[in-house]
Amino acid sequence: MLRLVRIRRLTQLGLSLPEVKRALGGDHDRDLREILTELVADLERQEATVREQRQRLLALLGRERDLMLPSAVAELLEQVRSLVPDGQLVRREGELLELLESTLPPEQIAQLTDQYHSALADPQQVAGSITAARRFEALASAAPDDEEVAAVAADFITLGRELFPQPAESASAVGVEQDRVWVAYRAALSPAQQRCLLLVEQGHGS
Repeated sequence: MLRLVRIRRLTQLGLSLPEVKRALGGDHDRDLREILTELVADLERQEATVREQRQRLLALLGRERDLMLPSAVAELLEQVRSLVPDGQLVRREGELLELLESTLPPEQIAQLTDQYHSALADPQQVAGSITAARRFEALASAAPDDEEVAAVAADFITLGRELFPQPAESASAVGVEQDRVWVAYRAALSPAQQRCLLLVEQGHGS
């Protein structure tokens, strides 16, 4: 009966059954002290994780929109939205940024973000990119061999790589996942838009 009482008491403290078995065998106090010390350390790690998660959730609740997006993408997209009146273009840009954020390493994301901020600070570049983006959307109903496809690709090449970014090549597992994501993204585009992307990549030396 005393053993059952101790088992109940230890499980209420959070010990697993293997830990209870260890605590009740051999030197009770020494083994139990080690187990409880490990348990306290584990709880402290959990508390830190919970606090971090709570802060992320509060930050999300503080936004008016884009709750599904990472903070860096949401902030950048909000800046894009303030400069671009076309909701369809903003949606496309948000999709592109979200995919890039999920497939590129943090250092490349930071570099890309800096490039975006620099481009968005230039009214002439913003106007040029909006025009090119609208023409790209219009390719949805064009034929792949339409002359407009090459013309739009040339515009994006002129505007610069940062305004039409692509994932970096990699032979790692991360690189394989990047390829899968971008294959799926391209598959959602029209044949003319897919050819435009290919021409842009070739123009950038990809």
